Amino acid sequence: MESKVLQSADISIEDMIDKLQKDCMEEINQFSENKLIPLKRMGSQLIKASNKSQVAEIDEKLNKINHHWQHLFDAFIGEDLVRKSWREELGFY
Repeated sequence: MESKVLQSADISIEDMIDKLQKDCMEEINQFSENKLIPLKRMGSQLIKASNKSQVAEIDEKLNKINHHWQHLFDAFIGEDLVRKSWREELGFY
């Protein structure tokens, strides 16, 4: 990601921030597609194959992973909303 920013030295700071945000969202989406979705699928399969005493523990761990992922995503989106609000207050569009 650093190389993407360094290649665009002539771009304004606001443009660089927007590009970095877009690149970050692409990486988050790519991670979700490549890791998180298969992990959820494997977790569901593991629940189906496990005995009843292990189901609650597996489900709890899957929910914890989902919670952490959602927290990360919400934090990133919240940061973007704050940045957009500051840009509007300062007159940058």
